[in-house]
Amino acid sequence: MNTPELQAFERSVVGDLFLWIVLISTVLGTGCTAWMSSGTGRLWHVDAVELRRQQRFRQVLSCHVDAIGRARRTAAAPAQAPVRRHP
Repeated sequence: MNTPELQAFERSVVGDLFLWIVLISTVLGTGCTAWMSSGTGRLWHVDAVELRRQQRFRQVLSCHVDAIGRARRTAAAPAQAPVRRHP
């Protein structure tokens, strides 16, 4: 005895159940993807090596620039005659 009211109720229940299944699956899928993603907070070995290489390059370059600056400042200082001491 399928009455029109019963058919409408069944369609409503099936639609609601499908909607809840889709929502729960979406939330679980998003959560699992965010939690298990390899790109969050971890560096691959090659990336870590490259990062160290870049940091070392910047450090060496900085030391080189500082040394050149010191050399230019000393070269720009007025030359003084050496002090001669007689024994």
